[in-house]
Amino acid sequence: MAICQSVCLSEQGVSLVMIGLAQDAITCGIRNLLNDCADLKAGDDLLIIHEDPSLGWYDEEAPKAVAREARALGMNVRFLKVGAPGNEPDPTVEKAMESADCSLFFARIGDQDRFDTASPARKKVMCYARKAASLASPFGTTPHAAMLALKEAVNIILRQTKQVEITCALGTRIGGPVHKSDSGEPEDVTMLRFPVGVPM
Repeated sequence: MAICQSVCLSEQGVSLVMIGLAQDAITCGIRNLLNDCADLKAGDDLLIIHEDPSLGWYDEEAPKAVAREARALGMNVRFLKVGAPGNEPDPTVEKAMESADCSLFFARIGDQDRFDTASPARKKVMCYARKAASLASPFGTTPHAAMLALKEAVNIILRQTKQVEITCALGTRIGGPVHKSDSGEPEDVTMLRFPVGVPM
């Protein structure tokens, strides 16, 4: 039995909330993905775009496990199997995404769309948990809102710094000044990412 957690963000800070028990850690990871990251609910249409596992990047169990939990939560789930990423958009994928409330990528082609114009009506999520075990690990079960808060804290530090230095125990030492842009706040990618890396 695993305890699923959620995070509440407010002006007073970050608070951790227990949201119930799950049968296993992978269920917590999947709910973190579907509910906390993608903000999906019963009745939503979810398109799971998964890469052919024979290519060696994503296993087959991760998208299947997500589909099982999504259906248990009342979502409508469709699958679309894709191959390796190419240099041009796949019209089959583009067409399938038109009728989905959310397109969830267990496929490298999702990364190619990260900088496209966002559509408020259609969500896209790039999942970096390549195996079912990753969804069940701290990588997948750490509350999504907590990762977003940590990412923003790192971003604030980076935006305020004037000098960056990178060192390595083997002797590497490089550094230089940070040149501030006049463009204001940097724009993030339009695709939701799960889990959120820090920094991204």
